[in-house]
Amino acid sequence: MPKFPVGSKVLMLARPYFSHTKQGAMKKRMLAAPTIKKANLQGTSGGGGSSGNRVSPAHRPSALGSARDRPLPPALATAVRSSSSEMPMQMKVYNVINALREKDAPASEAEIMRLTAINLAASNELRELLKNNPKITYHPREGTYQYKPKYAIRSKEDLLKLLYDTRDQGGTEMKELIDSWAGLPQAVTELEKSGEIIVLTQNNRPRILFWNQKEYNVMMSPEFHEYWHKVQVPREADLAKELERAGLKSMEVFSTATKGDGALKTNKRRTNKRIKLTNTHLEGIDLGQS
Repeated sequence: MPKFPVGSKVLMLARPYFSHTKQGAMKKRMLAAPTIKKANLQGTSGGGGSSGNRVSPAHRPSALGSARDRPLPPALATAVRSSSSEMPMQMKVYNVINALREKDAPASEAEIMRLTAINLAASNELRELLKNNPKITYHPREGTYQYKPKYAIRSKEDLLKLLYDTRDQGGTEMKELIDSWAGLPQAVTELEKSGEIIVLTQNNRPRILFWNQKEYNVMMSPEFHEYWHKVQVPREADLAKELERAGLKSMEVFSTATKGDGALKTNKRRTNKRIKLTNTHLEGIDLGQS
């Protein structure tokens, strides 16, 4: 058995004593400290502090007051406003048309209510405005409403037929077709790659679509291609400045023709005007002859 100095034995025996003494003092301090009890919210009946009368935090008056003060999310606020009678009738029509265009399919009144929070059954005036709107097709048998685009395009074949029928009208603008079919952008990309249509772009976006009349696709010499691409065409936004720099005006020819026609009409009126003779010595002379 190892031997320890006398001082070491005293220290080892004293450590447990001081440890217990320190813990006891700490417990006394904790018991002597004041305690704060959480107050129980009572019900409106004024009963005791039983758990049955305790009010849920979600139903406390302070929580309700703060909920009223908080603004609604934008989507929910728009829906609540749409269902109120304060919204103008034309704004309701506008919201319904946008919802039908995004849905891209017939919708019943219940579906429109779900999409826009606008109750068509509560207003016969709104019903009639939607049924007679040129942007909406009403199906009386099903009682549904459907967005009516300018062109009825539902497939690539429909697009090709439209461009073929309008091939002599200078092309068709993309903005007039975009709301007719959700798959239109993808169809335009595929038809352009296959060479069936020609697409003019602006800012890397399709702008005007043409039917590709392949009988006019003539092979040109590489030299002509080189000369053609060397000519820098100004952007449409800078076209007026470039014309002004060259001393030209875009409407100069039309304005000159208009002035010429006006001058001819004025001279004709003056020529046909009857002249009242005031000098008797000019009688018998036709002053209208040149």
